[in-house]
Order: sequence, then structure tokens, then C-alpha cells
Amino acid sequence: MTGPSEGIIGAEPAGIILRSKYNFPSPMRPCSQGQGQFNGLVLEIDENSNRQETQIQRKVASPRRPQPPPPPQPPP
Repeated sequence: MTGPSEGIIGAEPAGIILRSKYNFPSPMRPCSQGQGQFNGLVLEIDENSNRQETQIQRKVASPRRPQPPPPPQPPP
């Protein structure tokens, strides 16, 4: 699933809650608040034992910002 961290399935929460909780028709407006995020599920299955290992990895996408220059150092 991808989308802003403050949204629900990429939309404003109020509209999704109205649709889900009360079955009201409500428009799905894109959410514009919060950092972008990518969530995924990685399954690793051992073919010999059929055991499954599950890992949840969360990646936060943020725009690249230029780093400020380091402060000047006093002379030695």
C-alpha cells in the first residue's frame, strides 16, 4: 500500500470513515497531508519445511532537501 501517512488508502480519512462506518456515499478526496509511505509484506518460505517467515518493512519517502552548509570552524 502506498500513500500519505495521514490518509486512508490514499484518501482523506473523513470520507472513508463515513463510507465504511455509516455506508454513506461520500467522495474520496486525495489526502495531501503526511509523508509518503510504502508498505509491503515479504514472505520467505522454506521449501523443505514449508515454514514461512514474515517481515514487515516500512519505507518513508520524503522529498530530498538540500543540506545546509556546515557552520564555519574557528581558526586553530
